[in-house]
Amino acid sequence: MQPTENQTAKIFIATPCFGGLVTQEYMESIIACTSIIRIPMTLSLLGDDA
Repeated sequence: MQPTENQTAKIFIATPCFGGLVTQEYMESIIACTSIIRIPMTLSLLGDDA
């Protein structure tokens, strides 16, 4: 599929969170990405998943 002018890129990040937890370093890197990458992003933290 070739991108067209009407299509925009979107990023979906799904993160398993064992015991509902993620590391500080991981969350800081995700937050930093939102300020660097000017593409719409969705973050889904999947609690109690491994």
